[in-house]
Amino acid sequence: MNWHTFLIIAHIIGISLGVGGVTISDLNFFKILKRGKISEDTLGLLKTLSFAIWIGLIILVLSGFGFLILLRLTRPELGILYNPKLWAKLTITAIVLFNGLIMHWKVFPLLESSVGKPLNSPEFSKKAWIAFTTGAISFISWYSALILGAWRTDLSYFTIFGVYLVLVAGAIIVMNIIGRYLIKRLEKI
Repeated sequence: MNWHTFLIIAHIIGISLGVGGVTISDLNFFKILKRGKISEDTLGLLKTLSFAIWIGLIILVLSGFGFLILLRLTRPELGILYNPKLWAKLTITAIVLFNGLIMHWKVFPLLESSVGKPLNSPEFSKKAWIAFTTGAISFISWYSALILGAWRTDLSYFTIFGVYLVLVAGAIIVMNIIGRYLIKRLEKI
């Protein structure tokens, strides 16, 4: 196996862990909201998924830098550092990292303090927007990285990133509307 093939496999594993983990996490989070309570087991599952997502991010970053080094050494004429798609992917990866840190600093403590309690409590309801917003950013960012990795395009950085920002804004709005609706629905039960 050559280095290029190794890096492709690593990149696919990293993106699979990230996209798969984020998808299952978001589905479980909505299941938690529908139930109205979070259990220790469900919180444990979310933490395990989060760990898998972090491993995926690390593999993705390392293999991505491996690609940059390999291409710089073997095909410097490509001018890969001037590729707008590369810079869009790097920006989105930085957003994934920052968003993940916010999730660990804000969302997981919120979920931990809510174990066994009704999620329509004022304490949870007041801070739930953070969970909805970071979940939306994570979901759109991971899927954007997947699509950008597979998509052959010559769009500019600003076009790619502009579309990404519109998708993120839309997802944040939709996730907050759905999340608020589910919390309000709990009050009627």
